Amino acid sequence: MRTTTIILSRATAPTEPTEPTEPTEPTEPTEQTTPTKWQEQPVVKDGNVVKQTSALALLPNEILNEIGSQLVDNPKDVSNARLVCRSLANGMKPAHYRAIGNKPIYPSDESFHKYHAMLRALPMLDTWVQKITLVGATFKQPTHGREWRWETLAGDQGFILSDRDQQVLKDVEKTHIEEKIDSHSFIFSGRYSSTLAALFQRLPNLRTIELRSLREGEEIPFWAGPRLLRRLSFWDEGLTAKVQPIYYGGWHYDLKYGAITRCHDYFGFGDELAFDNRGTQMEPLDDVARAISLSARTATVNGYPLVFTKTPDMGLTLLDDIMESLYDEFNCDELIADPDIDEYLLDTFEEMERDDVVRRAPKVVGF
Repeated sequence: MRTTTIILSRATAPTEPTEPTEPTEPTEPTEQTTPTKWQEQPVVKDGNVVKQTSALALLPNEILNEIGSQLVDNPKDVSNARLVCRSLANGMKPAHYRAIGNKPIYPSDESFHKYHAMLRALPMLDTWVQKITLVGATFKQPTHGREWRWETLAGDQGFILSDRDQQVLKDVEKTHIEEKIDSHSFIFSGRYSSTLAALFQRLPNLRTIELRSLREGEEIPFWAGPRLLRRLSFWDEGLTAKVQPIYYGGWHYDLKYGAITRCHDYFGFGDELAFDNRGTQMEPLDDVARAISLSARTATVNGYPLVFTKTPDMGLTLLDDIMESLYDEFNCDELIADPDIDEYLLDTFEEMERDDVVRRAPKVVGF
């Protein structure tokens, strides 16, 4: 699985989120003092205390929140911990907000709609989100030999594709093509990067963007394909990882035309086919970089400034020497840069640096 982590910051210091109101610390129950209503009561059996959770109420909320911050990568763990007692529920509320705010965002209208709906449902959530996870995968262009791959998968399971199986695969293929058209329209038109930029603006304390591919066994939600595939006579949950390369993958498109202008000839010798007058080729990382630029954020890659510039016909252009090391990590076959403007970009950044325009630049810290 390929993962890129981008740490963000604004030119001006963001507002710090307001700590949730801390509950009044209860007094220790004594013979003369009745425990407060919300305290957990000890369970006594045969004269011995077998369950006692009220001691957690004595811990400061800062410590409880620090405990919860170790669990933010798994929202279910944070939710389960908050069920122990009311003290943990209150103390871990910031960690819980950060955990649910880091749910994966897929490149689709539905995914963004659900995320914004979550922000509306929890008014304080937008100030607590410090990290978001973007999935840089969508419905891939149909490739030559997909039918053969399914025959191979069925054979590996000891099955032969029946008429019913073939009809199921036709239904999945039809649904996949429809989803692919909608998804590519959303991404290629620039709506993905603009919607992402609007989300960046809504999260004032956003620090980290994790861009990753699909994990093993992970499927893109919001489409009927996974449900239909489970109707296959030979289906096994272990096939999910093998289905990924058939239906899902990254994307690339031409920013100038909003379409694919470079591809490979799978029916011939695998040569690259491309328009002579093609524009900048965009991939998931480039769309995220464009969204950062549109949201007035700054960024660095491996400690070097990542400079954005607008040109009439190319849109976003990235520094060649920075992107070279970056694209080597991703084994990309083409750099997105124009060597003729490198000197201009470097001069521009030096001027920005002298004018103290670029401050507290975020970094891409891992791949």
